[in-house]
Amino acid sequence: MGRASSSHQIYAAVNNRQAEHQSVVVESSGMLNHINVKVLFDFGATDSFISPSALEKSGLAAYEHDDFKQVEMASGKKQAVGPSVDNCILDLGVCTTRLKVYVTALGVYDLI
Repeated sequence: MGRASSSHQIYAAVNNRQAEHQSVVVESSGMLNHINVKVLFDFGATDSFISPSALEKSGLAAYEHDDFKQVEMASGKKQAVGPSVDNCILDLGVCTTRLKVYVTALGVYDLI
């Protein structure tokens, strides 16, 4: 996962105003703790992220961490990162994966 000395980034446009910064991404949906979520696979992102609203709806427990405190968005804007969720299980229908996710605003997406 993340290292304190490296820059943490999300390369995908999450608010329809960053198209010039867009990387290759894939949109999908899945289930997270029995709720439907909108997922964006951002192959340029350094970590996985969950929106505050998806965290609240899912009922998953988040914990403070010392990994990093901000993420650089596609536009170059730096935004705050909140607590993390270890062992977040995402069911994509054809497979299930376990992630460590960090809480930050993600526009229309629930998970990146």
